[in-house]
Amino acid sequence: LSASYVMVDTRLCAYLDAGYNFDQRSAFGELGVRVQKALTTHTFAYVSYAVEVTKDVGSSGWSPPQILSAGVGFTF
Repeated sequence: LSASYVMVDTRLCAYLDAGYNFDQRSAFGELGVRVQKALTTHTFAYVSYAVEVTKDVGSSGWSPPQILSAGVGFTF
């Protein structure tokens, strides 16, 4: 699930993803924001920040993992 705002060659995206961790046998969600900038017609760079939400959120003294990532991508 995501919502995006596009301005010329830059996209700001807020998203909610879900997944399953097979090692820990538990589901998780990820809430984040991502900024993508077009470099060429078929390439882009991005920076994203997310917080992973699991069933342990709210336990005393526990804070959710925060994920900062950057990279490049290709479109076809």
